[in-house]
Amino acid sequence: MTLFNEIPRKHILTQNLAAEQSETETVGKELRRYIETAGFYAWLFRRKFSHSIYVEEPDAVAFMDACNEWRNLSHYTIAYWVNDGKELQYTPTSTPPYHQPTQITVDYTNNSETNAFPELSLQKIFSDCTPEILEASVDLGVNLLEQLKKPLRHLSPDIDAVDWLNSIENLQKQTLPPKTIVGVVGNIGGGKSSVIHAMLDEERLVPTNSMRACTAVVTEISYNHDKVSYRAEVEFINLLDAHGNVTTEAWRQETEASIAYAKIKAVYPEYTKDMLQKSSVTRLLEHSKVQELLGGKKEIFEFDPAQLYQKLQSYVDSKEKTAGKKELEVWPLIKVVRIYVKAACLSTGAVIVDLPGVHDSNAARAAVAEGYMKQCTGLWIVAPITRAVDDKAAKSLLGDTFKRQLKMDGKLDSVSSICSKTDDISILECQESLDLEAQMSALWMRSKEYSTMKQRCEEQLDMLKETKAEYIATLDHIDEQIEAWEGFKETIENGNKVFAPGNKLPCRKRRRNRNSNASGSPQKKHRPSISDSEGDHADTGSESELDDEEGDDSGQPLTLEVVEEKLTELKANKRESRLHRQKIDAEMKLSRKEISKIKEKETNTKAEMSAMAISARNEYSREPIQQDFAAGIEELDHELAEEVDASNFNPEIDVRDYDEVAKALPVFCVSSRAYQKLQGRFQKEAHVPGFQTIEETEIPQLQAHCKRLTEASRKRNCQRFLNGVDQFFNSLRLILSPEGIQVTAEQKIARAAIVEDEYKAFDKELEKYLKSTCQHIVKEIEGDISQVCDKAINITRKQANKTVRSWGAPTNDLDRPAGGLKWATYKALCRRNGVYSNGQDGHNWNAELIEPVIKAVAPNWEKVFSRGLHDVLKRAAKESASLLESFHNNVSVKISQETGPLESSHMLSQQIPLYQQILNDIFSRQILEVREKSKDTSRMFEPVIAETLSPVYEVCVEESGRAPAILNVFDCFLTALISIGSFMRMKEAMSTFVHQARDTMFHQSVDAVRKALNEMCQSLEEALLSQIEKVIISLKRDYMSAVHRGVLSKEKRDILKDVLETITESESSFRKLAIPFKEM
Repeated sequence: MTLFNEIPRKHILTQNLAAEQSETETVGKELRRYIETAGFYAWLFRRKFSHSIYVEEPDAVAFMDACNEWRNLSHYTIAYWVNDGKELQYTPTSTPPYHQPTQITVDYTNNSETNAFPELSLQKIFSDCTPEILEASVDLGVNLLEQLKKPLRHLSPDIDAVDWLNSIENLQKQTLPPKTIVGVVGNIGGGKSSVIHAMLDEERLVPTNSMRACTAVVTEISYNHDKVSYRAEVEFINLLDAHGNVTTEAWRQETEASIAYAKIKAVYPEYTKDMLQKSSVTRLLEHSKVQELLGGKKEIFEFDPAQLYQKLQSYVDSKEKTAGKKELEVWPLIKVVRIYVKAACLSTGAVIVDLPGVHDSNAARAAVAEGYMKQCTGLWIVAPITRAVDDKAAKSLLGDTFKRQLKMDGKLDSVSSICSKTDDISILECQESLDLEAQMSALWMRSKEYSTMKQRCEEQLDMLKETKAEYIATLDHIDEQIEAWEGFKETIENGNKVFAPGNKLPCRKRRRNRNSNASGSPQKKHRPSISDSEGDHADTGSESELDDEEGDDSGQPLTLEVVEEKLTELKANKRESRLHRQKIDAEMKLSRKEISKIKEKETNTKAEMSAMAISARNEYSREPIQQDFAAGIEELDHELAEEVDASNFNPEIDVRDYDEVAKALPVFCVSSRAYQKLQGRFQKEAHVPGFQTIEETEIPQLQAHCKRLTEASRKRNCQRFLNGVDQFFNSLRLILSPEGIQVTAEQKIARAAIVEDEYKAFDKELEKYLKSTCQHIVKEIEGDISQVCDKAINITRKQANKTVRSWGAPTNDLDRPAGGLKWATYKALCRRNGVYSNGQDGHNWNAELIEPVIKAVAPNWEKVFSRGLHDVLKRAAKESASLLESFHNNVSVKISQETGPLESSHMLSQQIPLYQQILNDIFSRQILEVREKSKDTSRMFEPVIAETLSPVYEVCVEESGRAPAILNVFDCFLTALISIGSFMRMKEAMSTFVHQARDTMFHQSVDAVRKALNEMCQSLEEALLSQIEKVIISLKRDYMSAVHRGVLSKEKRDILKDVLETITESESSFRKLAIPFKEM
């Protein structure tokens, strides 16, 4: 067909001139010019009827605008249309004259230009970018995929279109941001809540319970994406976990029964003791208000954090001390509290979980706490810095059982130590203990100088105050005299006689002399600020002369002139005294300013000393804390190694590099109070010395650490999405890739047969390899875990009786762990199926009985699930990638040998790394999945023991030794005697039962774990086979599209071209995201 019919004449001439001037050029250059021109018109014709400019403007104007638009296109887009233009063939019938284009005949199938195809590789564009840039690219990719849905839906019910739409849906599901759980643990009073509030940049948000007998609920804090600033959810348990009868033990403070009774009483305040004793769990659950709460949620929305806190506090706090009518309290029914806040440190997906502990007397909350512990990506231990080093917080706060579980979970590197309350410091103690005398001596001297200067100024100010008081008294006295003499003047003016005053003034009583202090002693007459002559003059002109007048009683009447002269004199004295007082006021003002400046300098000096001491203590504390933590891990490793093989145990051989363990422990020394003050909060509290910037409080560093914990999972998630998008886009391009005009139908069939044969061989070999890999894992687990457990059963069985006897041994008040348990604790443990914490010590009988098995298997458990399985599956990922590459090479070589080169080979080769990355992602996800399952499995030893011992626990709980007819008469003494008898029967029942059950229950515990491990391996094999099968089916579809696709309908081809054009044109948007980062 003719391409130039719709072009203005002057543009034809331009083209002809260019063609005529280039007649001497090579055919290759002519070919490229022709192909580029054809690509331009292929692009132009597609837009001619979709752009209003071609309708509203003349052809010439429209054409020039189109040319400008063409030049501004990216080279990828131009390459796409150049490739598309190859299908437009122009063959003139004769040699072109001046005004005609040159005829060119070319074999397109052998031209390397057929490989020019626009390709957008997101993985390449965003390689080595920050998580923020990657997340922005994911958002852009999601929007692009959403745009592609509309045209692809027009092809429905086309099978390919359905597959493409499903691929888009699956890709979009991958964009859900991963959660990073950060568990925060710490003892009461350790500053845990304060640290959390400072991190959130909130003054007060997380609710607390003021009742001493209540364990705080688990609080989960996440980022709030809603428009409302603050949101909270209060989730309630499904059923009450308390059960049994109310006993006399419930009236004793701080016992486990009293805590349970307090909770029941809070929920049912109208019930008396007798009513509760006669009630059952079923009857209590039938309460209408309780039924409304159980298993439900309450949502709170607020713009003001104070309002949110108050509303949450109404749910969580106890009202037992409030007066008035008691109402139902819901805090015992709360399972977990979730708070959503717009805190920057949570914006990247971190979730802070305030963990009160796993020994809550409410089983539902204890299970929630335990569940979060398994999910934690990071575990933060908070302890005051004043105790962090001495108490070895990172070592002692995590008990041996807990550290062993961390080791088995492969999470020893997830621990961070947070030393709180760094503002609580004694400068003198720090100076002595940290040898800071030389550094701080100059500061101490300066501080003493300021103190001396301040003292002198304060003494001078006190003297000025005394002098001022004297002048105020003098002015009062003069005012009295003036008032009296003005009365004399008025009397004379009225025509009456007035005599000089005697001992008393006729007008009024003399005012109390203010020159006496509060104790009645006279004030000092010395005035340091005024000369002695001035002082004498003031005395003479006021008090002395008045005394003279009072003593003058000559009997001669006063004249008006004498009275006026006296008034003039008194007023002059008053003016002079007022001037002196004003002068003293000015001196006092200057003195106060000077004192204020000195105080400020003194405060700054002390703050400088505090800062030096705080900084020195912080730096000193880090290394011991790190070393103590590493020492704790080393002790645990040695203990476990000796348990496994005592004969070959060598303490000189380290299981791991403990120096690296120490260095890897992040330690933050923070002051939440100083941070809050520097941020303008805590207005009513005093200034915190020693901190000039918020960075010195280390709260910003802790916030950044919180964000960093999310980086690995965020990058991994984004890169997996971008890799999937690249693979999907390439699959679409393969549909429209050129086949070449010389490929016959027979060659297509032959090529398809080659792909099919090679695919079957590849599929079979890959399946065989995957199964062998899983079988290798099964054998490794059997040898390193199951067999070790079996060997440890005998040791566990032998130690069981000794362990049970230790529970009932006599108590040792001097060394509590060395002695047995008291009756109340023993019974509390039985009531709670062997698990109980009384605030001082935590006990878990089930774990103690199975501990020898867990100790024996812990080292191998970590080796298998933290290192061994990871290495096996990573090798499997590499081998699978190698098999995939072999498949591609085999297909390419055989097709080339039997049917000629495959035109789409280069595009297929670009798909291989993408599919290899998808395979690698599958193996990586399975590694994480198996690790998560191994955490659950490692916790299955103990529940089997608890279930086996449940009958004897019930027997011990029922063992009360009551004597109902006598109990009300003989009070405490008889109760104690009966308790002794019941305690002996409880211990006897426990010993007898364990002795009989030890032959079976440990085998049952190990068998339960073995069964779970086998199921885990089976699940791993099924997951790998099914997920990888989907990948290689998609791979086969790509190869079939390249070698033997059917003829596309015009509608389908046009829609796919529009889709690919949209993809190509989006390149500039993606590059704009990446280029600023890569230019930094």
